[in-house]
Amino acid sequence: MQPCCRIMIGECTNLVPFKVVCQEALPIHSLSIQSGFLSLNITTIQKQLEQEHRALDMKFKFITELKALMEKYNQSGSDLLAILNEAGTAAPATRRRTAAGRPRTQRKRPQRPLRQFRHPQTGEVVEARAPQVNKTIRGWAESLQVDWRELEVK
Repeated sequence: MQPCCRIMIGECTNLVPFKVVCQEALPIHSLSIQSGFLSLNITTIQKQLEQEHRALDMKFKFITELKALMEKYNQSGSDLLAILNEAGTAAPATRRRTAAGRPRTQRKRPQRPLRQFRHPQTGEVVEARAPQVNKTIRGWAESLQVDWRELEVK
């Protein structure tokens, strides 16, 4: 049994290098290729290939320049890795910089004052530095339907 459809190569029309010919001319076998769709795919693929080519060129240029520097200063690949590893371990402390380019200093904030809060019904006292996030004080305030600031002992 021979197939009813065949592909004819060489009959190009508008970026389509082939043509599908069906002997039975059934609509289910017909293949419609739009030249705009094909050209769109080709241009996007070309752009992607150009970007990849540029990236590979940059990588190749970097590698050749790096090898030239290694030869100039008589360094091996293992020497370079050792230097990079040393720089990588010391870098986190020095990498933090301000917008002006100066190293950022770690300032220690002063501790919040320790405050006391009393439950008005039970008389229980709780000490907290951040009462707005303390679960006990928040629970008291919700159960009594008051603001947590009203529970502070002054």
